[in-house]
Amino acid sequence: MRRRLALLVALLLLTLLVLAVGPRAVLAELAAAEPWPLVVGALGSLGALAAWSEAQRRLHWAAGASVPAPRFFRGYLVGVFGKQVLPGGQIAGPAIVAYAVGRETDLPYEADLAAATVGKLLGTLAAVVPVAVGLAVVAVPQTVARPAVVALGVVTLGVVGVAGGVRARPDHLAAGFRRLGAVLHATLGRVSTHLRDRTTPEAVDATISRGRRTLGVVGADRRALAVAYGFTAVGWGLYAVALWGAATAVGLALPLTVALFVAPVASLGTLVPLPSGVGGVDLVLGALLVAFTGAGVATTAAAVLLYRVLVDVVPALAGAVAGLTAMGDER
Repeated sequence: MRRRLALLVALLLLTLLVLAVGPRAVLAELAAAEPWPLVVGALGSLGALAAWSEAQRRLHWAAGASVPAPRFFRGYLVGVFGKQVLPGGQIAGPAIVAYAVGRETDLPYEADLAAATVGKLLGTLAAVVPVAVGLAVVAVPQTVARPAVVALGVVTLGVVGVAGGVRARPDHLAAGFRRLGAVLHATLGRVSTHLRDRTTPEAVDATISRGRRTLGVVGADRRALAVAYGFTAVGWGLYAVALWGAATAVGLALPLTVALFVAPVASLGTLVPLPSGVGGVDLVLGALLVAFTGAGVATTAAAVLLYRVLVDVVPALAGAVAGLTAMGDER
């Protein structure tokens, strides 16, 4: 029921956006869109996923999973599909990705989750690279640069703070997991034998121990961390290509260097707990495009919608195909 409600809210927000701008004006812009920039943007979107998948695969390799890149990419795409369609999927991304890629690895779930969590942290930190490049190359208006940099800085410091806190006081995190396990054992464990067995104090302690070991191993592999960080930064660069393609298709003069700055900053809108951060990303992205290009509202709305197709619909379709392929192999 919650998933359906969240999806309805997301669709309602997109509908209100189009209605506020004027459906005819937006449809006219979409109908006149050039196809070739959209093809380039779609390739950029898929390329970003491939780079992020490879970054995650290197971290899983450090954790002890040796999986060929194509197979791991298939599992990663399934995880992306889950992140796109589930409410709060962007926030719960590591858990969803861990479950999906875990079907391709031989690691226990807590090890997959530990590696995926490190990947999420690196992904946030790597977003600083394209933003810094954009700031260095483009004359960003102060009214845009200051709040954008502050927002990204707060998120980055939050990630670093959480990581540092977990490393400095792992017992606090372990105690939280134990309390959660006790609650699940006393409630949902009464109706699920499997969950009851997985949330006993002994089982929870074993899970915490395995997760700690994995985090320690992955965190100690500096080469894997460096390579993963590099692939993640490349992924952000390719993600900007998708934004460039969407803007160019409707005639917006958006240099790729500006897209490098705008795409990561707009992604902060995914913190909105709706599928793909609908509403948050659209408002931030629309405001940034208007600030940089001075384009009309209808053209900007069309660019935002096309960008959504490139970075949400295209990956979701790829994830759905990957899931069907995986189901076919299991049969």
